[in-house]
Amino acid sequence: MRFSVLLSLLLLSSFGYSQENYALFRPGVQYVYDHALPETAATSPLLGIKIEDVPCQFTYESLQTNAPENDEFCLVRVPAFIGSEICRDGGLTQLNLGSDESPIWLELRTAAIVGTEWLAGLTPDSVFARVDDLYMGEVLGLADSIKAIGLYQKSETGQLIPLYEEAPLLVSKDYGLVKAVFLHWLGEDVGTIDLVGMSDPIVGLQNPTRTSVFDFTPGDELHWSSSISGMSPDGLFLVTNEKERAAFEEEFWTASNTELNQVFSVDRITYFGGTDPPTDTILEASVLDTFTYHWESLSYLDEQPGALLFDTTSTDLFRTVMLGFNYFCDRPAKQLSAKVLLFGEECGQTSFDAIVGDEFHLGLAGPYYSYSDVSGFNFRFRNLRYAAIHSGFQCGEPLDFIVSTNTPLSNSAINIWPNPVSSDLMWTGPSPNRPLRGTIINAQGQRIPLGQLRSEQAIEVSFLQTGLYWLELTDSSGKQYYQAPFIKL
Repeated sequence: MRFSVLLSLLLLSSFGYSQENYALFRPGVQYVYDHALPETAATSPLLGIKIEDVPCQFTYESLQTNAPENDEFCLVRVPAFIGSEICRDGGLTQLNLGSDESPIWLELRTAAIVGTEWLAGLTPDSVFARVDDLYMGEVLGLADSIKAIGLYQKSETGQLIPLYEEAPLLVSKDYGLVKAVFLHWLGEDVGTIDLVGMSDPIVGLQNPTRTSVFDFTPGDELHWSSSISGMSPDGLFLVTNEKERAAFEEEFWTASNTELNQVFSVDRITYFGGTDPPTDTILEASVLDTFTYHWESLSYLDEQPGALLFDTTSTDLFRTVMLGFNYFCDRPAKQLSAKVLLFGEECGQTSFDAIVGDEFHLGLAGPYYSYSDVSGFNFRFRNLRYAAIHSGFQCGEPLDFIVSTNTPLSNSAINIWPNPVSSDLMWTGPSPNRPLRGTIINAQGQRIPLGQLRSEQAIEVSFLQTGLYWLELTDSSGKQYYQAPFIKL
């Protein structure tokens, strides 16, 4: 160990590293951490912290299991982070591991050199801290020096006895706290937290807010599918399925600036089914659909993941702000947990059968995966399948739609006229001598093959009944070349 420390010091000094610059957090930087606590319906899989440039700052409470080895499902209100209050003064950081009424202060000297030992706190036994090591490491793919701080108790002979098998605190010189234990369970093995994202530099997972969630530009395209299930009055299990292709058009606020409205141009396929194959397909092309969001009800999107909020429906109910990762192409989804009813300060349990929903994705809005009622089989899935947005981000597989707007699916200039039409539908293509295979599709999805067509060749449609149809043109390989709606008079 001593050789390792000396070698690390020599290497770090040769690279010009200074130990005085180490700090747990940088002011104004968003930190996001994964943790090893047992998963529950009310524990966020990711925690967050953002320290303001103030001497002391309270963290927030959260709901976590009382101990991982306890078989009984019991939740306790604890700080969502390593301490409930953080005070900083240069290279000195103090963490309150207790409550406001009964504080337990732990002192960390992040600027101390390797080998420095000090009395860190009285908790009811004396806890000592020591800078155990300094070495080169990697933080989210970024090389940096890392300082390891250990926590100990002393035997009657004065020997240091480690509280943890590994150093409970790892601090990066440039990026702050990299790894830590939950210090409010001092000495107990209840898992660790590991850094998985920062806002400066922007690496790893980010914490979506209301501003970053609703970040669309006209032309951004999203595809999603929905499944709405429920029981009919006569006891039959019914399922309504929808596939939607939506292009963002614009957004506007209500006069009172309390509601945000987003307008999408939507192509939609709706089909119904239960235990039998889907039937009764309904096609809608180029429908303007407006989504209205009540801004105040989305204020939780601005909170840190892991924060515990009062539920507005009852003073006894709480909900945890949850941030999940890898929900859709590595873009985290933010949401509220199931409602939790606390029966006391030490224990709580879920109050009823509520399931997490209304996910909002970074830059891709929401809500997705929303439920209305589970026990009565009335619920709704809304899953994002594909996204192509202005930043160049593209992810997922586009849904295959029959309906479409007038926009060509290729760069070729193809036009149809007249529209509406009574007898002969005309069309022109980029290559007059290039044949394409034509198909007419009615509103029920039935297809009428036309065979090979050449540019400016009239298509007889007088036999069609009055209504909405689509002309589909494909090349010799069957690849869709163009699709457009027309009205038969």
